[in-house]
Parts: sequence; C-alpha cells; structure tokens
Amino acid sequence: MLEAVYSILNSTASITDIVGTSIYPLIREEETDMPALMMETIAISPIDTNSGAKATEYRVDVHSYSQTVQQSNALMLLVRSALDRVEGDHAGYSVAFSHVTGMDLDVVAGGRVYTSTTSVSFHVID
Repeated sequence: MLEAVYSILNSTASITDIVGTSIYPLIREEETDMPALMMETIAISPIDTNSGAKATEYRVDVHSYSQTVQQSNALMLLVRSALDRVEGDHAGYSVAFSHVTGMDLDVVAGGRVYTSTTSVSFHVID
C-alpha cells in the first residue's frame, strides 16, 4: 500500500513543490534535508463485507518534518487533501475509498523540528 500512497503524494504538485523528492517509505534518516515526508503502514486488517467479497483495510500514517510550524501544518493539510476520499486503481491497489482518521502536530529535537502526522484508512478490494 505504501507504493500507492507514494504515487499519490508524488503526483500532487502542491506537495512536491514543498518537499521535492523527499518522500520516504518507513524511515527518514535523521540528517535528511527538510521539509520531508515519511510514511508507514500502521495496520493491515481483513474486512468482513458480508457479501463474500474480499477486502482489506490498510491504516497508514504520513509524517512531515519541517523547520517551521507553519510549513508542517501546511504539509499536514496538503496530505489530508491528497489522501482523503481516494478511489480507483493506484500502483496496483484497487482502492474502494479512503478517509482521514486523525491529524496531529508536534515538536521534536529540542524544538528544532516540527512534525505533523496524518492518519489515513484505505479500504482495498482484494
């Protein structure tokens, strides 16, 4: 599923205008240039559709890293806009729908790095 999330984020000009190519799956090296995005799969769960169709829920968090709270907040809102209510085929995944389940801002590294997290649930038809 991270391939699909990467594809969506990387094709969103308003996001790449800010982070360029700094979109990472699973881990972002500490010394990586900012601003940047890092995404991770939080959970994968089968869904009982009661119709015999097979579906899976993927829960994904997208974290932004920035040197200003304004930029971190802007990235959080752009990620929400890009990933909320997604449908269709993306990188080999048939997404029935997605929805944002939470957003959060934080400060790390002694106040030198601002982060945001956008949590998204994707329902995928198997």
